[in-house]
Amino acid sequence: MVVPLILTPVVSWAQAPGLGVVTTLQGQASVARASAAGALPLKFKDAVFDRDRIQTGEESIVKVLMGGKAIVTIRELSVLTITEELGKTTINLTSGKIAVGVAKQRMQPGER
Repeated sequence: MVVPLILTPVVSWAQAPGLGVVTTLQGQASVARASAAGALPLKFKDAVFDRDRIQTGEESIVKVLMGGKAIVTIRELSVLTITEELGKTTINLTSGKIAVGVAKQRMQPGER
């Protein structure tokens, strides 16, 4: 009986593969996940998932590598939500500033 109790939380917390990964984190940032209540501190090398809401604090910066092809730089006092639908990733900037750099040589024909 102990084994099912140990395995149950792992199964219930399983998520789809991440859309990106945090490659730089300076200062304070948090992430509100669709699968969890409340915001959690964002950490270096954290995965970013569909419907994640990222918020940065004062004098903070976060860089996220998306799909191995684009770097999204999130400046201080910014709030954004990342969503994916039908293979297209969308970044909704609620407040603040971001910059996006794309490595076009890594893109496949037909990608935009």
